[in-house]
Amino acid sequence: SRRRHTRSLCDWSSDVCSSDLELGDGGRPAPPVVGTDARLASLLDFISLNLAQPLTLQMLEERSNYSRRSLHYLFQQRFSCSPMQWVRQLRMALALERLSQPSAGDTVKGVAGECGYRSLSQFSLDFQRAHGRRPSDVLRCGRGA
Repeated sequence: SRRRHTRSLCDWSSDVCSSDLELGDGGRPAPPVVGTDARLASLLDFISLNLAQPLTLQMLEERSNYSRRSLHYLFQQRFSCSPMQWVRQLRMALALERLSQPSAGDTVKGVAGECGYRSLSQFSLDFQRAHGRRPSDVLRCGRGA
């Protein structure tokens, strides 16, 4: 089930972004622009908990109360990518995890849906770009074949 992946999903969000964050003292991520911590944390939680849902930039703007321009600027400053690129990175991390450690009966189409994709062909293209392998090959290896 999906529930078992919620905890590790938060770990993925930090893994996806940690390499893009500037490091401050002690190797820890530098703090964001003052006043954005709570709104950004809330938005990141919302995204992580809703990866299976269709997420749009407008939805993220409304959820965070940032303008489109401010949201883009914040993500560029913090993660060196746009908000929707960040969402795609999280989805690809979740997909890799799910396909590498499948449950009985998992399919590429099912995992694609859990990762917010309605188009299997777009999922396969994005997955191959992100990981250099076809999702079906990763699933097959995950099953020990």
